Amino acid sequence: MSICLGLAVASALKNNARELRWWLLSLGESRLLETDLILQSESLVQLVRLLWVTRRIRIRLFVIVWLALNLISQTAVALIGLTYNIDDTPKVLVTRPGMVWIPDMSEFTFGNKRGKPKPLDIIAQRYTANRFGSAVSFKERVITEPSTKPLEEVLPSVGAMIKSRDFTIYCVKDSGICRYVFREESVPDSDLDAMIATRRHVAVSTTCRGWQVLSGGDGLQSRITIDDGNKSTFGPLPVLNGPDQTLFMFDPEDPTASGDTWAKISVLEASNDEPWFYVCNNTIGPVVNAVLPEHEMSPIATQLASQAIALRGYGSSVTADNSTRLQFQSYPLGTTFGVSILGEETELGQRIAMFSVGAIGGIAIKSSKATVLGDVPVKSIRIEILGWGNLYAVLAFTIGFQALIAVSSALVVRRVRNGCRGHVAMTVLLRPALTDFDMEFGTADGGRIGSQTGGNMRLSYAPDDSGVYKVVRTA
Repeated sequence: MSICLGLAVASALKNNARELRWWLLSLGESRLLETDLILQSESLVQLVRLLWVTRRIRIRLFVIVWLALNLISQTAVALIGLTYNIDDTPKVLVTRPGMVWIPDMSEFTFGNKRGKPKPLDIIAQRYTANRFGSAVSFKERVITEPSTKPLEEVLPSVGAMIKSRDFTIYCVKDSGICRYVFREESVPDSDLDAMIATRRHVAVSTTCRGWQVLSGGDGLQSRITIDDGNKSTFGPLPVLNGPDQTLFMFDPEDPTASGDTWAKISVLEASNDEPWFYVCNNTIGPVVNAVLPEHEMSPIATQLASQAIALRGYGSSVTADNSTRLQFQSYPLGTTFGVSILGEETELGQRIAMFSVGAIGGIAIKSSKATVLGDVPVKSIRIEILGWGNLYAVLAFTIGFQALIAVSSALVVRRVRNGCRGHVAMTVLLRPALTDFDMEFGTADGGRIGSQTGGNMRLSYAPDDSGVYKVVRTA
């Protein structure tokens, strides 16, 4: 942009100089060398020579002013380069339609670019889903935004670059809603090896109800009694891990406790001081903007993700099980999912939703790949405007300054009527004053001609009796 504008400004100034040269000639008699330099005044080099050669104050002032105007114009153009940056490693890439890799979530299988998918049994699936979900305990992997912010401002733009191990998880603050954004990856023969965000995302919503525990809340009793108005009891607990831990439980054999996209999670916040018990409904929505069958999540993937926070798989309890029916997982007080929340139902809902979205992200990252039609990232550059106000100000000054020069030039030369534009017309205009010169002077400049004619020749650009301006020889 700076180069194009610079060329346009330089061209406009040259055109103005071509018009003003006839006004310079009309200021009085000029020696032959002066005349030659004035007629070449569109060249800054020749203007500098004219400044050195001429003895007339008015012409010297014009040359100085004109050189200053050129300097100011080019400085303004150069300032445009300070208003933007060009980034050849942008965070958002341009895309085009083509074949890409996406996670194959039709089954719960693991694979990689070189290996074949490996199916897992139910125990391994439960253990893996829980491990994936617990990975979001690293807070930097989760982006939390206020609920008032529009969704399109929260989720990454299509084409946003993603690192291979990034968990693209976005939660709504003070709610039980979290989202996972799916990614697409370049196939091996692509020009650019990159992974980018897509339009597809899935939301997890969790709602909880909580009650204080009246008895058995220290985590050492097999049954607990809760303050729900009926003093209901719950038990037996699958494990007795004592106080200062949070126990998440899920019953895989209860048909009313889960479906393909939802699960009921029971939670005991064990404490010697203020224990709480919760029942949460964790629901996974459909994949938004899915257009191909490969974009959808399989039922087994949504089932395991909704149950993930309470799944143990191979087990990690410090005591022997007293139940073979419940799946459970216990988190110590100092961990992200074990911290005491004392009845904050929304906070617990968000943690369970975040855990489930983390499980979805882990499945997506580690699953085998499917090749489908998608958005292929291409090499891109990004122009970052550092300040639109500064850019508009520089452009306005540059355009306004050129307009001022053009209008001023037109006003100055309007009394000097001249239609001479091309070299042929100029030759015709100059020929009557240079009749004494033959062809041997055709390759000489004004200085050489002036020296060979004794330096006494004078030319003037003045009107004749009819008011038409002509170049005449006055000496």
